[in-house]
Amino acid sequence: MMFAHSAADRPLRLVVLSFEGPDPYAQVGGLGVRVSGLVRAAAEMGIETHLIFIGDPDAPPRQVYAAGRLVLHRWCQSISRHHPAGVYDGEWGKVQDFAVSVPPFVASLVRETIVQGGDAVVLAEEWQTVEALCKVADLLRAEGAAAHVRFVWNCNHPMCLGKVDWSHLRERALITTVSRYMHGRLREVGIDATVIPNGIPASMLMPAPQEQVEALGDLLSDRISLVKVGRWDPDKAWLQAVEAVALLKEAGAPARLLMRGGREPHGAEVLRRCRDLGLSVRDVTLGGQGVDALLGGFAAGRGADVLNLRFPLTEDFKRLVFRAGDAVLANSSMEPFGLVGLEAMAAGGVAVVGSTGEDYANHENVLRVVRGTSAELAGVIATLAGDSDLERRLRTAGPAAACRYTWERVLATAFLPTVRPIADSAGLTS
Repeated sequence: MMFAHSAADRPLRLVVLSFEGPDPYAQVGGLGVRVSGLVRAAAEMGIETHLIFIGDPDAPPRQVYAAGRLVLHRWCQSISRHHPAGVYDGEWGKVQDFAVSVPPFVASLVRETIVQGGDAVVLAEEWQTVEALCKVADLLRAEGAAAHVRFVWNCNHPMCLGKVDWSHLRERALITTVSRYMHGRLREVGIDATVIPNGIPASMLMPAPQEQVEALGDLLSDRISLVKVGRWDPDKAWLQAVEAVALLKEAGAPARLLMRGGREPHGAEVLRRCRDLGLSVRDVTLGGQGVDALLGGFAAGRGADVLNLRFPLTEDFKRLVFRAGDAVLANSSMEPFGLVGLEAMAAGGVAVVGSTGEDYANHENVLRVVRGTSAELAGVIATLAGDSDLERRLRTAGPAAACRYTWERVLATAFLPTVRPIADSAGLTS
């Protein structure tokens, strides 16, 4: 059953175009997390949702979940089999194939929706999907079918700014973005985008089991334990984080850093900097699944200054680690949104954020670094470690703020009203 919105009482089908998605092969950073959470929440709200993404080449091309309301379509699998390193391996060939093969398929989904008396939203993410989205719009406009579909393109990162034909795109789609910071960056290229924030799954607000929090807390209690998760990207301020750990160690306040990076080459530089600073590094892998395996991995490496986590952080693991750690370092020097900081707040952790993108952050629910130096970050951590009242206030305020950013709330209050069907004959927006 498709979702019926109150404006027109017509069923709605959501089609999402994205390179990243829920498969490990397709997850690099925040985009994969964003898209996975968005489509799952939309399906749980009763919206028939289709996600077309560059998925695992060895997984089924099509999988159906949520009683038929969520359909995953893995695209470009024949190309991906020759590019095993992940979604952006062989990127240009995938972009070209996506632009040719996706539009006819999406147009068929929209036609089917219209025949059933419904409306459609086609939401595309990042620069790789722009040409495909524009072709879908042109196909349906030529058929006179665009009055019952809304085209939306979302910009998550400034890397898009030099790769998009803006005049072509804005004639065909509503352009959205995820934060005031990104709104400002888009203004630099003459685009006044609609800000619709990222969301998190409502399940991130569920407290981790207390016995698990206590068990991990006991393992980590001998030092200030910091958590950092993200792509290996200089913008994520990895070097400042490890340098702050070294400064704390030198000052007699030993800390450990639990870090989970990606596949990017900057990771080698980060690990080299750790060793140059005299920080011991231990790779942590899991010998099994579940929390017992997680605790065993941490126990084996707890003597090191830096634990390099070499396993995926599931939602359950994130909720536990973010809650049990003393602080989560989301201290990016340039952050379009700051999804990790929001997830940490939801889990009852203490988030340390940078100075861009975090619309959800204020002095009552996070700690913030402004200058972005390692000395500043070390000072913020030392202050937190010495002020139990501050820690308690932040851990209480975080979930209260994060609950305003669940996907269910974002979709219901921001996204769906924005994408209700438009009445003009061409179906175009500016």
